[in-house]
Amino acid sequence: DAADFVETALLDLKKFCFRNMKAKLQVRTLSKRCEASCELRREGKARKRAELDLKHDGHGANGNGDAGGGEEEVRSSKSDPDFHSQASTHSSLDRMRQAEAVRKPKEMVEVVERTESEELDEEDEEEDDDEGEEQPIGKVEVTIISAKNLPQVIWTTGKDGEFLGLPQAYCVCALGKSVFATKIHKKGWNPKWDFTCSMDVQTVWNVVTVRVMHSKSTTSKHRDDYTIGTVNLPIGSVVNWRGVSKGLDGTWRAFHKPATASRGEEYKCCKGKDRHGTLVDSFETAEAAAVAYDGQARAVEGDRAAFNMAGEGDMIGFHVKEEPFKLGGEDGVDVIGVQAGVNSAIKLRIKYFSRNMTYLELHLERCAACPLASSPCFSFSFLVCLACFCPTLSNARV
Repeated sequence: DAADFVETALLDLKKFCFRNMKAKLQVRTLSKRCEASCELRREGKARKRAELDLKHDGHGANGNGDAGGGEEEVRSSKSDPDFHSQASTHSSLDRMRQAEAVRKPKEMVEVVERTESEELDEEDEEEDDDEGEEQPIGKVEVTIISAKNLPQVIWTTGKDGEFLGLPQAYCVCALGKSVFATKIHKKGWNPKWDFTCSMDVQTVWNVVTVRVMHSKSTTSKHRDDYTIGTVNLPIGSVVNWRGVSKGLDGTWRAFHKPATASRGEEYKCCKGKDRHGTLVDSFETAEAAAVAYDGQARAVEGDRAAFNMAGEGDMIGFHVKEEPFKLGGEDGVDVIGVQAGVNSAIKLRIKYFSRNMTYLELHLERCAACPLASSPCFSFSFLVCLACFCPTLSNARV
């Protein structure tokens, strides 16, 4: 399907491998520097602990010496009869003050040393946690909306054997170790769930897997439940614009091929206007290339095309993808639904949130007092809402 891009793809692959190798060397250098800094921090903490131990031992020795001197003074005062006769009432107060003076430094030293040691232990635990777990680059929010045209499934009973019937479908969404399941929908070809789950993303190569399952009962799920179909969605397909790629010169280009095109048909390069109004086929930003793709797709396929910044879904825009996805079987073949010749599909909404970005969601609720169409053939208007943020243009059809 992409024979005309083989040469460019090989050049991109060579540059991609060189860039990855260079990044790998940089990561190794940074890791070595991090290991060296961690070793220095550990040595500093060990030295600090040793100083605290020596300080604790020194305070203990001084405290014992002070206590001995106090006892000698008390003994000398007791052996002197004149002092005992003149200050008998003050001797008990002096002994209490000396005992408190000896006890307070010990307590203060113990409290300070305990606090510093606890802080060092907490820092060690935090370092271990940071080294053991990779920080996610963002999170993905998956909304399982509905399914359409599911196939018949096999029901098994003890008396009548096996027969075909309506599915009792539910979905299982998984990414890495995170697994979520929807509720079980009662028998139907077009179930609806409107279930949303959120999962952490480690790399853009992570794949979200959504499986449509059939349960024997509406109350519980079983290990041997039948898998109707599966959808695998890479995070990169949500992050990247449809049909947009970056060239060797650093500019962005868009390529389009109709969904109904025959096998082997070439992709067409999409053209659009730059900020100066000139018609070009390479763009400075990926968003501009995405707009050019939408224009080419609308001109060739009309409303049947899948757009980047326009659509009939409830949510469109940057790092958002909402559309029906075909279900694939275990053998890789598309699942055919109960309607003959029509694929089974599941409608999903996927939103990716990067840690380095702040996202704005604009909700369009309703439009009141709309004017009638100018044509006498129609008694209502077809509305299109345009929302423009800086150079990015989104086209939402209401």
